[in-house]
Amino acid sequence: MVQLYRAEDDDWLTVLRKKQQPNNQSTLVLRPQDGFVLATHRPAALMMAIEIAADLLQSEAKAIYVDVPRHQNIAVISSLRDYATEKIVQIIGIYIGGQIRRVRVYATATEDLCRGIVHGIEAGTSPEELMQNLCAPNTDVLSARMMGGREQHS
Repeated sequence: MVQLYRAEDDDWLTVLRKKQQPNNQSTLVLRPQDGFVLATHRPAALMMAIEIAADLLQSEAKAIYVDVPRHQNIAVISSLRDYATEKIVQIIGIYIGGQIRRVRVYATATEDLCRGIVHGIEAGTSPEELMQNLCAPNTDVLSARMMGGREQHS
């Protein structure tokens, strides 16, 4: 998408291009576990740790991009290859800084996905029971889970 802006004082145009995500690109989130802080490691070291943990071929490694947002302790992994994505999502730990660190990797929601919160569900309700009892007109419910800690207060 291109947007044109004209400066008020001058006769020049500013062109802003909205970055378009390729149709075949998958986006994954790598979330560290057990207090592991990604910002304490160089991005190149993180990239190498992901490549090794996923056992990526050189051609697969060239098709991924890793970004670490400044104010979040996550890594956003973009991949143009489905088979690289399948390998990366199976990672449960990476070797970085001389230690094996536990991580969780999951796919991000697609643009046509909607999330919602349902209030008033009894504590201890199982995911299976939630799925059986949730219904949304003209919408498929893909998954459901209880929020909060193990101990729920009323």
